[in-house]
Amino acid sequence: RELFDKLQTLLSEEVDSNAIDLEFNSSPDTLELTADINLLEKVLINLIKNAFQALEKSKDGKVRVSAFKNIGNNVTITVKDNGSGISPNIMDDIFIPFYTTKNNGSGIGLSLSRQIMRLHSGTITVNSIPNTETVFSLVF
Repeated sequence: RELFDKLQTLLSEEVDSNAIDLEFNSSPDTLELTADINLLEKVLINLIKNAFQALEKSKDGKVRVSAFKNIGNNVTITVKDNGSGISPNIMDDIFIPFYTTKNNGSGIGLSLSRQIMRLHSGTITVNSIPNTETVFSLVF
């Protein structure tokens, strides 16, 4: 919950200026995770900012960040948005270093996020239905 509160504060100006509905949920509120907080913060900021960019042409942009224990009892954090999504033909490329679909992108954000998750013995996966929903999942 502490991490989510910090992220909410860090991103509040961007949320307000882009009229995006950003919501954080943790179940339970006392959910704990052993991780490098600074690295995890970088991963989540990258995923949330990517979601914001996917919502640039959306009138009703929503980003939901949720933390919970999955069926296997692993802590899972998801970042879900209702933006433009990721087309199936590039899904396999998005974690490749320097691959980007953005005019001003460097292509290192998702690659770095994957490396950070590997350092934590975790995984990062994505499911996307273009123009409906994209969900990135961090599993520890």
